[in-house]
Amino acid sequence: MVYSFTLRADARWSNGDIVTADDFVAALQRAVDPATASPQAELLSPIRGVAEAIAGKAPASGIAVRAEGPRSLRIELAVPAPYFPSILANPVAYPRPHTSGVAGSGSSPGSLVSNGAYRLAEWVPGSHLRLVRDDLYWDRAHVAIPEVRFVPVSDSTAELARYRAGELDLTSSVPTTQVEALRRERPAELQVRPQLAVIYYAFNLERAPFKDAPGLREALSLAIDRERLVGDVLAAGQVAAYGFVPPGIPGYEPASLPWRDTPMPQRLAEARALYREAGYGPTRPLKCRLVLPADDTLRRVAIAVASMWHEALGVEASVVDMEYRAFLATRNDAGSWDLRSHGWNADYPDPGNFLGVFVGTSAQNDAHLQDAEFDRRMSAASRDPDGARRLQSLAAAEQRLLETQAIIPLYYPVARRLVQPRIAGAILGPMDHNYSKYLSLRAL
Repeated sequence: MVYSFTLRADARWSNGDIVTADDFVAALQRAVDPATASPQAELLSPIRGVAEAIAGKAPASGIAVRAEGPRSLRIELAVPAPYFPSILANPVAYPRPHTSGVAGSGSSPGSLVSNGAYRLAEWVPGSHLRLVRDDLYWDRAHVAIPEVRFVPVSDSTAELARYRAGELDLTSSVPTTQVEALRRERPAELQVRPQLAVIYYAFNLERAPFKDAPGLREALSLAIDRERLVGDVLAAGQVAAYGFVPPGIPGYEPASLPWRDTPMPQRLAEARALYREAGYGPTRPLKCRLVLPADDTLRRVAIAVASMWHEALGVEASVVDMEYRAFLATRNDAGSWDLRSHGWNADYPDPGNFLGVFVGTSAQNDAHLQDAEFDRRMSAASRDPDGARRLQSLAAAEQRLLETQAIIPLYYPVARRLVQPRIAGAILGPMDHNYSKYLSLRAL
């Protein structure tokens, strides 16, 4: 319940200032202040006083984070959280410089003060970011590449073209439709690895036709052939999802939909029966609106799913993709959608990070699920100091989430990218976090 940290004596900001414990205190207090409106503030909720601060019921200065000297930081938790160190690896917990400059502000060299392996040297909006190795960084002797340039690219197809032209050393992704060809053409350069992430649809539980209709919701879930979706539509190594939490979290046994091993013909027969019980059929087809952010892969998936629904049940689903900001705006307009396409990538490797999305008070709970039993199981897990027992409680909570039929899990995505042979140290991890600090250049 108490974490004590001793800072490195040689930790420096890019302007030469010493990194102090007060820098972390100031940053954490600012992150949970409602005036900051940090979208990641909830990640810090295990800290005592944070929930009250975020809710505006107590000052941010009252959270249980304090400096016990220039290099000593103490943090007290409200609940046991064995994953807490992983939370502190997120940007929301990064320190804030106490003197000149503000971390994360300003786009011109010198106005942004940082304390990582690189510092900002140039930022040309729409063109590139140029970073140079920071000679004040504590581990500078092991930072092999002196300069790194990040280039924004409009889409993965354009990114692939620039890679083929030798303009990029690494890509952030590759087009799904090109994966098989790249396996043949560039097997040593293509990296593919499952992510701690899930793609799913959330039902609108606030209005008809899906409010108070769990059987109808399950019918739509049953009618999706997930194996065909990942094998034929996606075909890039994605894994069919029959639960919400992806595999790969140590010690956790994910829950699963009870019919995951049922042959597809039997699933379809059950889907049709539930569809009829809900009052729908050939003379009264279900009409619904599926909204999603503009994305080629998500659109192909949505079109395929809508086709499966129509073929199996006669559902008339309209697929509407939106610019991302417009898509986010529909969160607060329950009348504009019936299902929403969503994805969740782990902020830290723990099942609670996934399941916490559906707690009744969560800002991420777009389905507006209000299930007392699910919340009870999540609450029990959050208070349990026994790590193994806590994971069992979370598995029970996941099982309850699946029983509510509030969501349709679709598939677990994969990270995929290309890396030029001259780059060493580019290891793709399950969190898809990639640090230039660990890269080096090979002599070819």
